[in-house]
Amino acid sequence: MAHESVARANRAFEDFHGVVDVIPHGPFCYTIVAIEERAGELPVIKTKSCPYFASIGEDGNYCAFTKIETDLLLSDSCKVCGVNDNAPQG
Repeated sequence: MAHESVARANRAFEDFHGVVDVIPHGPFCYTIVAIEERAGELPVIKTKSCPYFASIGEDGNYCAFTKIETDLLLSDSCKVCGVNDNAPQG
């Protein structure tokens, strides 16, 4: 299964021709798209991962943009690419 997610991230990198516009803004490899409040429970945070990001289970994570696997920062979905690190101005 892990191999499939790395292959998917590499295909996305090829399909997008490595453009940086698809890399989320901010310090993480994902964008928060919604926060669902539920009575009596903790909120559920919905995210959209960077197309170049792949989770490889207990082995860590992979970035198709940098070709880095299982980096300490990347294991917490923190960016290692340095692209769009600042949150968008709004």
